[in-house]
Amino acid sequence: MKFSRRGIGEIAGSLSMLVVTMALLTTASFLSFVSVKAGASMLTAGAEGEARAAGELVGVVATQSNTTGSYVWLFNYGWEDAAISRSYGQTAAPLSSCGLVSQSSLCALSFPPGTRGEVTLLVGGNSIEVKF
Repeated sequence: MKFSRRGIGEIAGSLSMLVVTMALLTTASFLSFVSVKAGASMLTAGAEGEARAAGELVGVVATQSNTTGSYVWLFNYGWEDAAISRSYGQTAAPLSSCGLVSQSSLCALSFPPGTRGEVTLLVGGNSIEVKF
């Protein structure tokens, strides 16, 4: 059996093109899997953040203002604990019966006497506006 140089060259060329094509496809599939994995982790992180924010269902139950001060009672209807992190609109920070509003629990905030106007509380990932 005699092989021609031309036939061997065509076979070698075809095989080298096949190897290059397979390498490119392998690289492309690896990159697509990496991007899918990154996208999935971003979606998971976003979903966890939204679930946490949805689980922090803190609402104002009652408010009261008199000569001894102004008071706000908060209740957490959700399934996630929520921290009271900041208050805006008043110079003095409120005194709190709790730093963390646990699920299904009541929290009382007291402001100093003479507190009037509007206060914005940052509770968990939500803001709550209270008017006295």
